[in-house]
Amino acid sequence: MLDEIAIMLMETIKKRLSLAEGEVVIGVPTGEDGIFIDLSEFNVEQFGIGKSSFTKKDEIREFFSGNGEQRNFKLKYKPIKPVKRIEHPIGFPLTEKKDFKISYENGTVTFNKPPEKGDENILVIYYSSEASREIDLYKLKAVYNLKIAYKDPKKTLYMTYKVLEVLLGSIDDFEKAGLKVRILSGKNVEKAKTLPVEIESVIQIEKAVPPIEKISIKGEKIG
Repeated sequence: MLDEIAIMLMETIKKRLSLAEGEVVIGVPTGEDGIFIDLSEFNVEQFGIGKSSFTKKDEIREFFSGNGEQRNFKLKYKPIKPVKRIEHPIGFPLTEKKDFKISYENGTVTFNKPPEKGDENILVIYYSSEASREIDLYKLKAVYNLKIAYKDPKKTLYMTYKVLEVLLGSIDDFEKAGLKVRILSGKNVEKAKTLPVEIESVIQIEKAVPPIEKISIKGEKIG
């Protein structure tokens, strides 16, 4: 992620200013004329109280082929109640209990009468905790020092202005890529101009949702 942000900064500046290859690079100044992008600092923190995670459920679509005799069909995952839709033939939704029954514990669909013979003429659409993922959100803040260093002081000043112009004009492009850009106070460092740029982004970490175990409560006779 940090490298990708630096590359986007480099490519944006190079393209907008039509610079030669090697005139804008990632790294510290080398003594040559150019624009140098150097990661200064970064930190990661949770996105916010109550907003740091959510569960993402992917819709599962399974097709089965009827043979005119089979009534039971095993799903790949255990479905979350209720299933979204079952069609047979395709395009004709069926009704639970009236047309079929589902064992949510075993992940099986049982039709009241055998589906007609056909190739992939049964569609089951459902969600499952087994195919769900928990997304943890983290906020990444990184500061990149853009160092503009040319032997000619006038060119250094001119290029500093042009880089600033490019950054301000590219804020919408960065936002479309999920990056929030903020330009901090610039400064002079060893005959070069330094523009600190703070980039804020959101990192998503995915992990599987653990299955909910069946809980049984047994009462005890007292006395």
